[in-house]
Amino acid sequence: MQPCPRFPARPRAHRHYILLLVPAIAGALLFSSCNHSFSPKGPFKQQLVTYSLLTDERDRQFVRIYQTYDVDGFDPFQNKTDGQVVGAQVAIVDGNTTYMMRDTILPRASTSHYDSPIHAYVGDFSARRGRSYQLVLDLGQGNSATATVTVPDYLTRLWMVTGFNLDEPGAEQKKVLYVWIYAASTALTKGYAGQMVVQYQILTPSGWQDREDEVPPDEGYSLTNRVISRNNENGGLSFSRSNVMYRSLLLAITGSNPNTSIVFKRLVFRVLQVDQNLYDYYKIVHGFQDPYTIRYDQPDFTDMSSGFGLFGGYTIDTLVHELPPNFGYNQ
Repeated sequence: MQPCPRFPARPRAHRHYILLLVPAIAGALLFSSCNHSFSPKGPFKQQLVTYSLLTDERDRQFVRIYQTYDVDGFDPFQNKTDGQVVGAQVAIVDGNTTYMMRDTILPRASTSHYDSPIHAYVGDFSARRGRSYQLVLDLGQGNSATATVTVPDYLTRLWMVTGFNLDEPGAEQKKVLYVWIYAASTALTKGYAGQMVVQYQILTPSGWQDREDEVPPDEGYSLTNRVISRNNENGGLSFSRSNVMYRSLLLAITGSNPNTSIVFKRLVFRVLQVDQNLYDYYKIVHGFQDPYTIRYDQPDFTDMSSGFGLFGGYTIDTLVHELPPNFGYNQ
């Protein structure tokens, strides 16, 4: 058997040179990188941002168009000029009907940052349930954008199941009981949210005023858990509120207004239906149930053909329970 050949050992001098070469190369790379300025800001490209939500809840629809902006530093609040787009041709098309939106100036609720009024494109019509609409923007010079939405349809059924007397929420103080709202929707509904509010009148120095407050869910009020997915198998929608939270709200209203006349009028249960576009946008913004982290793996949502934005639709259905004139929490 031939012995295995023995390779000559590398001279120690070579090893010494290699050990000296490694830090020299690292130092050279570090020195060269210091010659290039670093900025956390990426390249800026101006984009259109469009917002519009169609609904049959009102007989007037709105479209708002903006342009993205850059600032010299790193604080976006440096910008004091609202990037609203005016003078555009905006239309919403429903089959053979075209609604031309007019450029309108609206008052701004808060002028703490921007002191200019709001420019919105307004059309006087009510969205029809189950219909599809196309938004068409023309800003001139070949700059245009489109989007499509289908408004949720009518509920096929809406009903209430009560586990306690709504007129006497304090009768069962030692038990947690619920009122349930059930509904059946069509495939056009992607998500929904439920709400229970107490409507009442309160006597102020200027006269009687109508007010309403929401009965929160037992798990707490949070935007991240308001809109949930529809049951795709049977189209079922449901939500509940407890007698504990209902009674707590009544006591909070009367307790914060002592020696004031209050008349509780009714309970209103609302079912909000949202379309695919609005649901997808909401879930990208609020879908990850962790308020302490920022997700980089989720893209910005847009259903616009150019730029960014949201063209969505929603509907609201209600059930009303009138409270008796001798309701026990009146004062």
